[in-house]
Amino acid sequence: MQLIIKDDQQNPDIGRKAAEDLIKEDVAAIIGPMTSDMGMVIAPILNKVRLLNVSPTVTTQHLTGIDDYFFRVTSSAHAHATLSARYQIDSGDMRRVAAAYDKGNSSFTESWLKSFESLFIAEGGKIVATVAFNTKEKRSFSDIAGELLGHKS
Repeated sequence: MQLIIKDDQQNPDIGRKAAEDLIKEDVAAIIGPMTSDMGMVIAPILNKVRLLNVSPTVTTQHLTGIDDYFFRVTSSAHAHATLSARYQIDSGDMRRVAAAYDKGNSSFTESWLKSFESLFIAEGGKIVATVAFNTKEKRSFSDIAGELLGHKS
């Protein structure tokens, strides 16, 4: 048995090609990818050929509850987000939140934020600002934090 490593570079075209190349190499299974957006790209390709896909980190809600060949070894984004919202509400310390999320992995970040927001607001919390960014744009976290802090609520 041999380990074959491919890097999707968080690029859908490269991710598709890597999955197709691994299929051609007749691999037994694929472990990965690391991000939900790349999981969304390769899952349909791997399902089509019935190739087992196990990811330690993909949590997007979009790949939940489907009878397919994709398996995750962690909870979904929804489970993590609602647990976080519940903790914030129960602690009593945080009722107002400003959120930054990465559009470069939107199938994870947007579903996480939506799940967090839903419970948090229903329980009396308030989202005072959201800022979308993309890590590929090389924007500094200081700028993002400044934009969040600049929102008037």
